[in-house]
Amino acid sequence: MKKEDCVIYRGECFQIEWYYDSEGKSQPFDYYESCDVAQKRKFLMLCQRMGDFGKILTSRSSARRATTSTLSSRSPTDTLLSS
Repeated sequence: MKKEDCVIYRGECFQIEWYYDSEGKSQPFDYYESCDVAQKRKFLMLCQRMGDFGKILTSRSSARRATTSTLSSRSPTDTLLSS
């Protein structure tokens, strides 16, 4: 398998590629090929996001991370007093 055939997306942070085994088979690519157009579009948008930004964050995971950092910066006593 040529390296050029493995590339899904070249982003600002990462290059996203299909995984191929030593026999040249790619289970992920085979699954992708079986998906409908809407699923393929979502997958490609996700690859673009990962390639350009290097992470996947949603507003929900951003809020969870902010809450976790707020809680971890408080002492156990502060947590008990606010309960």
